[in-house]
Amino acid sequence: MNTQSSIRASLPLLELGLHQPATVSGFALNADTQDQELILRLSELGFLAGERVEVIAKAAFGGPLAVRVGTATFALRRPEAAGVLVCPRG
Repeated sequence: MNTQSSIRASLPLLELGLHQPATVSGFALNADTQDQELILRLSELGFLAGERVEVIAKAAFGGPLAVRVGTATFALRRPEAAGVLVCPRG
C-alpha cells in the first residue's frame, strides 16, 4: 500500500468512534514550529505510523479524549486528536 492511498483512507483520530480499532497513519499538521513540536511530542508518546490506537472515552463539552496507543493510555486535547490521522481497522 502506498502512502498517498493510506492518507486518503485516513480520518482524524477525533472522528474515530469509541472503541473502534484503528492504526496511526500520520499527522495532518502544518510545518510550523508549534506543530513540529506537537508531532515530536505525540511521536514520543507512541503515535507512530502503524501503531494500534483506540479512543476509549470522550469527555463532554469539548473536553479531552482518552486514547489507547499500543498498551498505554493518554488524554489528548481535541485539537491534538484532530491532528493525528488514523485508518480504521475492520
